[in-house]
Amino acid sequence: IEEINRGNAPAIFGDIFQLLDRDDIGNSAYEITNADVAEKVYGEDSTGKVTLPPNLSILATMNTSDQNVFTLDTAFQRRWNMRMVENDVFKSTIAKKTILDTTIKWADFAVAINDLIIAKNVGMTSSEDKRLGAYFVTEKDLKFYTTDDNIAQEEADDRNHNFPEKVLKYLWDDAFKFTRDEVFKSDYDSLEKLIKAFETKQGDKRFDVFADDIFGLNQDE
Repeated sequence: IEEINRGNAPAIFGDIFQLLDRDDIGNSAYEITNADVAEKVYGEDSTGKVTLPPNLSILATMNTSDQNVFTLDTAFQRRWNMRMVENDVFKSTIAKKTILDTTIKWADFAVAINDLIIAKNVGMTSSEDKRLGAYFVTEKDLKFYTTDDNIAQEEADDRNHNFPEKVLKYLWDDAFKFTRDEVFKSDYDSLEKLIKAFETKQGDKRFDVFADDIFGLNQDE
């Protein structure tokens, strides 16, 4: 089941919820009486008890960072063997790709921003979920387009909008929603101004929109 929390999982599972408890062998620890399910399993004999056999495994993933998805209550989660997948940006295939025409690689940018997200949201239980994922952007979002790519300048400019429109918007609207003045320079009191400033600058100067030199560029010197 891909992204199991995209729906109200406990409600979707219904009575099957209880069958997720397994004994040492792998059989359901408890049986359920459900005429509809039993009819599918046993045919006309809908009085049979329903269980999950030991050779049936259910694998599911969930992305806790996604917005507008259901949370999984503790009663549901405890019936699974949970494993957290590390958010290791350096292992992604785009880790070493530079952002547009800058010298900053995607992994270095993401790690610096993620550290800042944790630091600026101390005490918030969801701060880890606000971090940028390894594939928050695509390789196409990172590429800097010019007319050398056999496209018109207008199209190149349009494609170069992708990174700031995705990343800066997310940081402004979500990750740093309550700490914008600590992350971005005071010159930018709106997302529109922030994105425009990023897009009109060139190279590493694009990162001047951030209040601190979090990428080690020392641009003010």
